[in-house]
Amino acid sequence: MLVVVDGVFSMEGDLAPIPQIADLCASHGARLLVDEAHGAGVLGHRGAGAAELLGVEDRADLRVGTFSKSLAACGGFVAGPADVIDFLRVQSRAYLFTASAVPAAVGATLAALRILRSDEGPGLLSAVLDNAWALRDGLEELGFCVVQPQQVSGPHAQLDAPGVRDGTIVTPIIPVVVGDDWKAVLLWRALFDAGVFVNTALHPAVPPGGALLRTSVMATHDATTIGRALEIFAAVKQDFEAEHGPLPGPGEH
Repeated sequence: MLVVVDGVFSMEGDLAPIPQIADLCASHGARLLVDEAHGAGVLGHRGAGAAELLGVEDRADLRVGTFSKSLAACGGFVAGPADVIDFLRVQSRAYLFTASAVPAAVGATLAALRILRSDEGPGLLSAVLDNAWALRDGLEELGFCVVQPQQVSGPHAQLDAPGVRDGTIVTPIIPVVVGDDWKAVLLWRALFDAGVFVNTALHPAVPPGGALLRTSVMATHDATTIGRALEIFAAVKQDFEAEHGPLPGPGEH
């Protein structure tokens, strides 16, 4: 039996309770695969992902991810015991008919990993997560409905890792919950026209009535950029609600 879970869920940026899931797998003799697409290059002291942050790297049998998020390239990886990887090379149907990775993308990925492992890496991890906190807290202060900071829990969790504050963390995916699909599209367009680009997430990517705007931050954003984005959110919110009615407020998700 194989249990597959996201380390960081892609729509709302929430953390999976990987320690508890690992316990469940152990009690049922199941293997655990953690998808680190949105955790690798962001979470933990080394930026190794949610499993590192929560202190369960040694309990995940396989970890997969993409090069297209924090590493800014394309392609993906699967990491695990050598014998399992060798087995996948000859038995994985998806892998058998996959072309080799593009050398330029591999080179870009390796360069990004070298930066992450350099003396510059810890500062970049702190910067992206500090920006996430700033945007989340700012949106909440403006009256938007955003998710609460995530608990960093587990007996071996890294409570002193970059971005962890009082045992909680905000990942770089910060959703603004709108609820109604059409309202979400209209709000997306209003923000776009005002100079802020976000992504819309509608059903079936989210539950019915759970439409949201998915914002994300980078380490290279600065306080001025975050502040300007919040100013635009505030102005758009005022005009939007005057025409289309109130948006969900803090705590209404």
